[in-house]
Amino acid sequence: MLGSKYTLSSKLTRKIFSNEFPSLHYVNLGRIYEPGCNSWCTSPSLHFVSILSCELMCIPYILVACPNLHHLQVHVSLKNNKNMTASLPFNHPLRRLTLWSYDIELNFDAIDKILTYTPNVECLYLQTIYHTSFMNLAHGIIHRLPNLLQFQCYVKEILSKNDRNNDLTTLHQFHPCFNRIQSIEKEDDY
Repeated sequence: MLGSKYTLSSKLTRKIFSNEFPSLHYVNLGRIYEPGCNSWCTSPSLHFVSILSCELMCIPYILVACPNLHHLQVHVSLKNNKNMTASLPFNHPLRRLTLWSYDIELNFDAIDKILTYTPNVECLYLQTIYHTSFMNLAHGIIHRLPNLLQFQCYVKEILSKNDRNNDLTTLHQFHPCFNRIQSIEKEDDY
């Protein structure tokens, strides 16, 4: 595994995501960046990809380059907010998806765009700060992921007390995967 402080060269990244290592099934990477992603071919042998730091823009390119990917883990470090433009298949076979960021919001549009192309996800872990109601996000997740079996999250709502919806009963009724979700109040934050 290459540490998160190590940035892969674009040449090595291209080789990994262009099937120049056909026996490579699992890869844990440090940082990768969007420039050069559009030059990747396909790497059908990759089934598990973990990236400790990448821009949100890279995710569509990873999905396109890895048509047989089953598990993707990405720590998102947004340095730019460009729209995701890669042409994705609408039915990627991805089954497990982990998206997390510590201090950068993964907004609804970004999450929704990724989930639109990965409807087969059965296990989703999401960690982010969020400036709108978690209820809206939960509804969007259920709408996009009909096969969802497991959902775990740590989402910090950045909302005023008046804007918060603390009705966990309603949230738990959205989907059985949400039954274990709890709300923790910390110093006027969630």
